[in-house]
Amino acid sequence: MLHRSLDNELLSELLDAFWNAFHRVRTQAEGLGAAADGEEPARMHARIVDAVRKGDAEAAERAVHRHFDDIRSRLSRQ
Repeated sequence: MLHRSLDNELLSELLDAFWNAFHRVRTQAEGLGAAADGEEPARMHARIVDAVRKGDAEAAERAVHRHFDDIRSRLSRQ
């Protein structure tokens, strides 16, 4: 929802490649899938969308950074 509206094909392809790799790692890594499928990632996404809807670029940027920090943290534990 967030990046598709930008009509940036390169960004879409990069994000698709990231998610393909993430899902491949997730299926191979014990415990990563459970964390990735939980409620917290959904809350993180909601914070990003809420900030964008409010036009609060700083809050949106912070929320995106927190979300990707969480992903990096989970991946580094594997």
